Amino acid sequence: MNEAIQPYSMALAAVAVLVIMVLVQSFSSTYLNLLKRPGMPGLAVDGSHQDLHWRAYRAHANSVENFSPFAATVFAGILLGANASWINALAVVFLLARLAHWILYVMGIGAVGGGPRTISFVAGFFANVIMVLVVLAALLF
Repeated sequence: MNEAIQPYSMALAAVAVLVIMVLVQSFSSTYLNLLKRPGMPGLAVDGSHQDLHWRAYRAHANSVENFSPFAATVFAGILLGANASWINALAVVFLLARLAHWILYVMGIGAVGGGPRTISFVAGFFANVIMVLVVLAALLF
C-alpha cells in the first residue's frame, strides 16, 4: 500500500464495507420488490413502515443518500493529509452508525421517528460533519 495512504487504511476499509453494504441492500431490496411485483423491477415502492419490502427499499435509498458525502469527505481528507486518527475514528463511527441504522430500519425496531433508528442516523450524520471540519482544518491550517 502507498505510504501516504496507509495511515488511512481503517477509513478506506470503512468505505469498502459501506460499498458492500449498499450493494447488499440493493440486491435485497430488488429481490423483495420482485417477490411483491414479479417482472416489475425498478419501480418505486409503495408501502409503509409496517411493510418489510418498503423498509428495505427506504433503508437502501437512505444509505445511497448518505454514502456520497461520506466517501467524498474521506477521500478529501486523504488527499489533504488530514489527521488520520480522526479520519479513521470518525469513519468507523459512521460505519457503525449506518450499519445500526440499516438493521434497525429493516427490522422495524423502535419508533418511526425519534427512536433508535433516528439516533443512529444522527450519530452518523454528526460523525460526517465532524470529519468535514477535520478536513477543512487540514485545508486551512
